[in-house]
This record gives sequence, structure tokens and C-alpha cells, in this order.
Amino acid sequence: MQIINNVKKNIELIIKGEERGTFFLIKSFLFISSFFYKQILYSRNFLYKTGVLSSKKLSCFTISIGNLTAGGTGKTPMTIYIAKLILNMGYRVCVISRGYKRKNESKYAVVSDGENILLSSDEAGDEPYLIAESLSYVPVIVGKDRFKAGLMAIKKFNPQVIILDDAFQHIKLKRELDILLFDYQKPVGNGYVLPRGLLREPLSATNRADAVIFTRSDKLELPHHENSINYIKDHDSVFKSVHRPYIKRIIKGSLSSSNKKFNTDDVCLNNSRVFVFSGIADNNDFRYTVTSLGCNILDYMEFADHYNYSNNDIAEILKRAGKKIDFIVTTEKDYVKIKEMIDTSVDFAIIGVKISFNSFTKSFEKFIKNKLI
Repeated sequence: MQIINNVKKNIELIIKGEERGTFFLIKSFLFISSFFYKQILYSRNFLYKTGVLSSKKLSCFTISIGNLTAGGTGKTPMTIYIAKLILNMGYRVCVISRGYKRKNESKYAVVSDGENILLSSDEAGDEPYLIAESLSYVPVIVGKDRFKAGLMAIKKFNPQVIILDDAFQHIKLKRELDILLFDYQKPVGNGYVLPRGLLREPLSATNRADAVIFTRSDKLELPHHENSINYIKDHDSVFKSVHRPYIKRIIKGSLSSSNKKFNTDDVCLNNSRVFVFSGIADNNDFRYTVTSLGCNILDYMEFADHYNYSNNDIAEILKRAGKKIDFIVTTEKDYVKIKEMIDTSVDFAIIGVKISFNSFTKSFEKFIKNKLI
């Protein structure tokens, strides 16, 4: 078992470009697998391009928000941001997501009707649930086939705009606007296609996008990715955004040493002693975020992305956290999966992320508005 775990760990390091050794055999196997995967992608795209396979179209304006790399680039907060933006422009909006790793991925279901959340996070998937929780007046639907889910949305809610969360590779459904996200710090991983690297498609697929958005652009880019970044920057419509972490929720524990009622606007985590846990695509990035809020991390636990927590996991988290901390800190994405399970004997701080375009705010809003007209 230890040998298998070591191999898995080495593969993960190679894919992320963080290996500290040759690993010739593993790299060769991954490279060959990557070559065949790339041929499958080329064949699929060729079949759609030549009309052998046909894409379907919905009767309303459709926007796709996606990425080229496996892992997190901030699609969920970007989906929330753009949905609010278009809603404020006066359009009826609906969000559709696959609902990855939910209980029944073959089922098409309404997560929210715009007023009430109708499914649990297990039934909806953590990201669609989070989107539904963050958006008022915007229905959220989950379904593996976005076209069928779109038909359901049109029938039930008659939206003027449908936003597809994480659908750049879902080319069987036509859309009027394709938005592609890249993490500014690590836009293409090690530059290889899965499973040798993190790319879902070759970098040339960027040409399908109508707009490129660099997320987390307040961080320094890695020098050895300069050529890749320049290639992406040459796109006609490029915008930059940043992630703004904030305290979304404070949950006061029964053993809290504080007698005052918590208000997230008043709480400052600076110099707080915290225990951190998360199950997202980049746990290291979340720990960096917590540190940037001024926290003193005493210990942490990390889990796989989309991890389904058990009661035993929660018990272990509480045990590891101990009693000498001020807060247990986690992400809003993790919280939606554990909120019915946690024992609030200690104080929890839930960290959310908001999107900001800074100097690109007006130009991005104008870009979206012009596309919708």
C-alpha cells in the first residue's frame, strides 16, 4: 500500500511539474498516454468541425465559463460574479452546472428556483449548491447533458441568458459566448495535456474562446511559463481579475470564550490561532489565503477536491484542532458539505471569495453588455 501511495504522489508531482527527480518510466508512460488522449481530442473536434457530429443550440443567449486546466481557476466565483452582473443589467438569468460528484449525476434537477434552495449539497453537488446559495433571483439547474438541462431551464423559468458553469469542453452545445479562465500564477501547469500534465486540451484550444480572463492576477506569474502566457495574452479580448477573500460567515461555538454576537464585518482574524482544513483543487493556495488574513496556522488537514466528509472526518478535525485555537477555518465550498454535521463547540470561520476586475471592471462590463445586445 505504501508503494502505491508513493507512486500516486510521484505522479501528482509530475503532473503539476513539481517533481524533484527523473522518474523516467513514469514520465514515459504518462507521455504516451497523453499522446493518445490528445489524438482522441483532435478526432472529436474534427468530427464536430466537419459536421459528422452536430452541436445543438438553445433558444436563448448561452454563455460558457470554463478553463483548460484540471483543477481550480475560480470558475464558481466567476460564475456568480457574471450572473449578478447580467442580472443587474435587467436580464432573466439561469445557471446550469453538471454537479460533479453529486449523488445521482444522471438526474436532471432544479437546485434553486431563484427563491428557495430545493436540494441538499449531496444531491446538488457542492459547487452548484454554493452558486444557488450565493445568488438570489437566479435559478440553478444540474445535469450532465447541458442541452437537456437547458431545455428544462427554458421550460420552467424562461431565462433570457443561460450561464454554463465549467462547460468549455462541452462542445455538443452551441453558445454565443465562450469565456476561458487561466490562473495567472500557473496558467498551463507544466504545459502537457492530461495525464502527463494538467491541460484538458492543447493550448491551441484557446482560439475557440471569445474572451480570456486571468484570475488571481495580483500574484506573480512563474518565469518559465512566459511563452505560454504571452501566447494567451495575444488573444483579442483579455481581462484580468483578482480573488478577494473575505469572512463569509462566523459560527459561534457553544464553548466560545467570547460573549458577544459575531458580526462578520466586525471580526478580524489577524493574530488569531487557527486550525485549517479544506478539500479543494489547491489546498496550498487556501492556506496561503488564510495566512494572508493574518492568521497563525497551528495545524491543518487537507483532503481531495470534492471530498465527501464523513462523521469520522469531522471528529478527527475537531480532535486535531484541540482547544487552544480561536477558530477552525475552512472554505465556503467545504462548509456547504459539512454544515449539517459539525459540532459547533468551537468557533468556525468560513472564508469566501469575491471576484474583482479592478481597472478592467468597466471594460469587462462593456464587453458583456455589447455581446448581449
